[in-house]
Amino acid sequence: MKNCRNCHFLTKSSASGGAIHSFALRENERDVIATDTLAIENNYSLSCHKGVWDEGVDPSIKNERDLFINKFDRNDFCFYFPSKRGMLFKAAEELQKREQHVKQVLEGFIYTRISIYVATIALIANFVFKVVHG
Repeated sequence: MKNCRNCHFLTKSSASGGAIHSFALRENERDVIATDTLAIENNYSLSCHKGVWDEGVDPSIKNERDLFINKFDRNDFCFYFPSKRGMLFKAAEELQKREQHVKQVLEGFIYTRISIYVATIALIANFVFKVVHG
């Protein structure tokens, strides 16, 4: 299932000196929150790096971490991108954009192929009509 725990953009954040510092979760942290979402240290809040949700902004989300992180299906929703160990957020964002672009191009090809089929059928029908009514 595509959920936040498996998404590259799941982050832990902390505030220090008026600045917010965000970090990707380590693999062992992702494994732990599969069964204990409160295992992430108290000085961190969890959030979506893409801004879909942030328990630092809405602390009530912390009470529903399991729902947000493990149970909510993100299939074809939000900005889900599979977690890639060691990859920075900027690289994941760029790869996600490329993946979406390729998907759009392939969808465009489908419409082009359908148009070619329709045009071919119309040409054949026109030819048959001319031969029959000659």
